[in-house]
Amino acid sequence: MGATRSTRITVGTSLRLTYRAFARDLARRLAPHGMTLLMWFVLRELWKRDGLSQTEIASATDRQASAIVSVVRALHEAGLVRVSRSAKDGRRSVVRLTAAGRRLEPVLTAHGRKLSQTAQQGFSAAERRRLMAMLERLRHNIARNGETDRDAIPRTTRSK
Repeated sequence: MGATRSTRITVGTSLRLTYRAFARDLARRLAPHGMTLLMWFVLRELWKRDGLSQTEIASATDRQASAIVSVVRALHEAGLVRVSRSAKDGRRSVVRLTAAGRRLEPVLTAHGRKLSQTAQQGFSAAERRRLMAMLERLRHNIARNGETDRDAIPRTTRSK
């Protein structure tokens, strides 16, 4: 008999498959609004903190700066952002939301909330809290072992 591979999937594989399912579904929900996932990621950062540089957006979204340049260009062409030189440092470009970009926030974030609700159907509040705590522990375990930048790990649970 030949060697058999285990049919159990690893935590990493399970997380990747879950992320891909989320990404596919969210992309489907965003498409009617002319949005891609990367556009969504950029807009979310600007909704949190308007006036970021493209470098800051790239860092916040964990993407290459070259990818952000093309997405910002597309968002600008769609009338959702404007790009201008920083008043403090003329070498730096700053990306700001337009009124149309701000108006999209409640529309698009509703899709994200609905997807999250769909994914968590049948979970009790205690199970949701436990899941979030376990995911946070996974991220911090990886960071503690030097596998990722500790500062890049957002805290997702709140102490009450």
